[in-house]
Amino acid sequence: MRLNADEVKYKMEVLALRRYGRLFLVCLAALLVVLLVIEVLAVRHGEFAFEDLPFFPAAFGFGGFVLMVALGWGCRRYLARSARYYSDEERDDDA
Repeated sequence: MRLNADEVKYKMEVLALRRYGRLFLVCLAALLVVLLVIEVLAVRHGEFAFEDLPFFPAAFGFGGFVLMVALGWGCRRYLARSARYYSDEERDDDA
């Protein structure tokens, strides 16, 4: 099976993406390990006792993210227009 130049270029790009994707994943995993070690060893001075719990900032941030997504879904029901809004408007202009 003989590959033309475009197919060779495509395969090279796919291999490069896989290699850099793995490198990115390894770097991300290393960063995760470093941050977990810092999280365990760091001393916090929170206002309340629960703020000193391990991984509290991460859990608090994730909870805030989930709350914002849920509020966004709720607001969408009241603020979003129907999928046919603009097509209905065009029909009204033609009439």
